[in-house]
Amino acid sequence: ASKDFASGNMAVVEVTPMEGFKVSLMGNTGDNDSNAKWSDRDHYYGLGVSYENGPLALAAIAEMRKYDKIAERNNLSDNDDSWTFTVAAAYDFEVIRPSFVYQHASKTREFAASEVSSGGAYNFDSFMLGATAPLGQGTLRASVQYVKGENDAVSDEEGSATILGLAYTYDMSKRTTLYGAA
Repeated sequence: ASKDFASGNMAVVEVTPMEGFKVSLMGNTGDNDSNAKWSDRDHYYGLGVSYENGPLALAAIAEMRKYDKIAERNNLSDNDDSWTFTVAAAYDFEVIRPSFVYQHASKTREFAASEVSSGGAYNFDSFMLGATAPLGQGTLRASVQYVKGENDAVSDEEGSATILGLAYTYDMSKRTTLYGAA
């Protein structure tokens, strides 16, 4: 689940029910407003399931963000729950390890510059293809990602982006990695 929501009041439970499977649950008790009632605070919940068997790796994650109800009562924003779903797959062919990640988010405000001024939450879909391969004494990493999004409240506020990434990592020791990226 997303590290962006991690805070001091976060609880994480991880269970490995059978060989290769892992289930992770996360939740927090609310934002820093300790004076507000439980239902008036922001809350984050996440559920992740992963499976690894030899060269195959699969993952699915569902995240929900319940927004502060005080802001809604003060007409500052639309406080519908935000949902994010992620699925990922990778397969290690030893020479190259391709991977695919798809993510859909609805009603999220995590990427807006200001939730009050943006006038709404965002919906987006993201597709990423990537690969890693050994090169010399290090690892070459490459990816291409396409993202398309729109603002819920502003009908003409939408856009898309294509993001290219290239990196090389070199492990100098168990704790130190030298890398370059563009």
